[in-house]
Amino acid sequence: MSVARWQVGMVFSCATCACPTGGQSHESVFVKRGLSNLRATLKETRSIGAQAVLDDLYQLAVDCAEPDWNGYGASPLNARSFRDAEALIHALPMDSAGASLGATSKGWVTLQWGRTQRWTLSLIITDDGWIHWASLFGTSRDHGTVPFQGFIPRDLVDRIQRASKP
Repeated sequence: MSVARWQVGMVFSCATCACPTGGQSHESVFVKRGLSNLRATLKETRSIGAQAVLDDLYQLAVDCAEPDWNGYGASPLNARSFRDAEALIHALPMDSAGASLGATSKGWVTLQWGRTQRWTLSLIITDDGWIHWASLFGTSRDHGTVPFQGFIPRDLVDRIQRASKP
């Protein structure tokens, strides 16, 4: 596991740890490390974790590698957008269902979660380090833009989890 992936995983583990995090004893540190390692192992499995979505991302990179991959002049998948999407997928909470991936004609990666057309969240990861998102939950609409800095902001995690619940 690369250093960057490890750091993203640690951000995830600390941000979503279900146990108290204030303990300083050797036992508390041991338990926190054990839980972190368990979560990391589960996230790497295909059935529970991010591996299926990562496989889709890698296939998307192959499918969109050439200019005009869509027959309408689309740009190849952007390397920065791809790297940020990969880091974002690694940072996803374990209980978020798999995302549907796509690419824009500018070569940016898109991710979408949702159970219906009226219950959905869409993200676009641009080539300049920004995440643009829009959500529709029934009659409630919202959108925003946040910089991607290697972790997913808590409010966006909440939206992902809300959109991916059955």
